[in-house]
Amino acid sequence: MIPGDLAARLRLLTEASFFADEPPLEPLQPARAVPSQLPEYRPGDRFSALIQKALPDGTFEALVDGRTIKLALPQAAQAGERLELVVARISPHAVLANPAPSAPGETAARAALSPTGRLISFLLTGQPAPDTPAIARGQPLQAASGPINAAALAAALRQGISESGLFYESHLARWTTGKLPTEALLREPQARLPLTQAGGAPNPAAPAPAQSGATTDTASAARAASAAQSAAPVRTDAIPDRLLPVMHQQLDALATHHYSWHGQAWPGQAMELDIEDPHGDGEHADADDAAWKTTLRLRLPALGGVEARIALDPSGVRIHLSAEDNATLGVLHQQRGGLADALAKANLTLKELQVSQGHEHTTG
Repeated sequence: MIPGDLAARLRLLTEASFFADEPPLEPLQPARAVPSQLPEYRPGDRFSALIQKALPDGTFEALVDGRTIKLALPQAAQAGERLELVVARISPHAVLANPAPSAPGETAARAALSPTGRLISFLLTGQPAPDTPAIARGQPLQAASGPINAAALAAALRQGISESGLFYESHLARWTTGKLPTEALLREPQARLPLTQAGGAPNPAAPAPAQSGATTDTASAARAASAAQSAAPVRTDAIPDRLLPVMHQQLDALATHHYSWHGQAWPGQAMELDIEDPHGDGEHADADDAAWKTTLRLRLPALGGVEARIALDPSGVRIHLSAEDNATLGVLHQQRGGLADALAKANLTLKELQVSQGHEHTTG
């Protein structure tokens, strides 16, 4: 009896002989995974980063494990500086990291966020709050090294703190009442978000981009209006990576009434500035004569570590200067009269001036 599948068998034999001379196919190999642009870290991992340069958006380009990545930090950093960091969050474009504690159980020298504040910070940003958030500035206050212009440095520092984004909501309220220029508001990080990111789809009612002949004020007003719309709680889009450090700074300032600025006074010269708001203290909340306290720290090439603690109230100013080096102490003593004269020219009454040796932390 002829098998019913004979025709099928013959066809298979014919096809087998036809392809007999064809080279055998290579077996399939498992595809190699495409390497990720960012290291495969998880929150809590510790790593070392070599800062390459500061980027215009306030983040940093850094070398990590042989790769160049983008870092978002809660503090300033200098090119060539090596930092020990702890991963707080990984985004598609950047690694958000906090400084690693130098020793287990290390405590901050000043008040930090309360447990409630840290919980709010985590719920808002998705990452733990750094222990010492600071207003970071990537560019030096004075663009080039050379003769120091004290007035220009003071103006740049004031502008850097004012436009850091720390007081954005307050400035937005002033802008809506016409007390703050649009140009000043647009220089803050929150107002520099792209329109598609700040408010989702473009607003049909928003003014069209300024054409030739249109005034700059009209275009600026349109951008500020978009920024104001983005501040309204109408969407729940993810917070941009570069704004997370600003939010931590805002929460820290609300909890501690303490503001820290870290940056460069001029290229290569690191500087730290701490400001304490006396009205944040319950004992002096309503006192108009409470003293504002500021601490300035520098490590200068010739003088070494120098710290100035300044208390200012309506009656005058009290200054305490400290230095690590004995020779520097002698220089400070010699210049006491010049400092008093400079304060008098600025219409400030010098109530007290102390110079002493200290071993406080100074910026390197």
